Amino acid sequence: MFISPVSYKKRQAYYSNINKNLLSMVDGSPQRILEIGCATGVMGQAIKKLHPHCFYVGLEIDKESAEQAKKVLDQVIVGDIQKMSLSDYGIARSSFDYVLFGDVLEHLYDPWTVLYYCKQYLKNTGCIVASIPNVRNLEIVNSLINGYFTYKDEGILDSTHLRFFTYKEILSMFDSCDLEIMQIKNNIAHYFDFNKIDMVSSIDLPKFTIKSLSQEEIIELSTIQFIVKAKNKQLTGNELFYETQKPFEATSNTVFNLWWIRQS
Repeated sequence: MFISPVSYKKRQAYYSNINKNLLSMVDGSPQRILEIGCATGVMGQAIKKLHPHCFYVGLEIDKESAEQAKKVLDQVIVGDIQKMSLSDYGIARSSFDYVLFGDVLEHLYDPWTVLYYCKQYLKNTGCIVASIPNVRNLEIVNSLINGYFTYKDEGILDSTHLRFFTYKEILSMFDSCDLEIMQIKNNIAHYFDFNKIDMVSSIDLPKFTIKSLSQEEIIELSTIQFIVKAKNKQLTGNELFYETQKPFEATSNTVFNLWWIRQS
């Protein structure tokens, strides 16, 4: 029986997950937030509990999810951000404290242009916050070495993902959009004992070895997803810092045995 990976039906929970790392990046006292890909509105609902006076606008391409979101958000627009003008829906430029992309950019044909377009809707002190899967993840690398790049119904190789990013490519995308990254968090898998990370320099897998790794590279290979906070370049001057956090929920079905890690 033929089944296309693109026809995989998403679990209902797929549309109702709250990314707590992304949520933690929305600080201060935001008055207006725009979320691209708001799904059923659960992220907006969580933010409005923390900031009840915030006017929250959601954009969602899926009509059924948008109908659910309308019950909890202040305004919901149904449409494809790649094929519309927000101004046509009464959205003013320079009017939002935050523009959020929760696992959205990787689904777009041209995330670079969308990112550049949406930043015009930020206030002078506004921020973009985006969560983006990391394709330079050890599970994916190991699968490639074994000849697999198998699409799934969700995760890094979600069958609806059109673009794939590593840490360096994320930096490049934001830089090309004249956005300066202020903060990065990473949702990591439990591949390593991070209490002993300073002793790790190589990773031994059954078919290959990765040598001369820095601690930053170990962290990146363990990362499932990066969460990025950025402002318009000309308005920022802070240095980038890299914050490591363990996942709030288990997001990987594969745990690599620690014997694969060679200590220096």
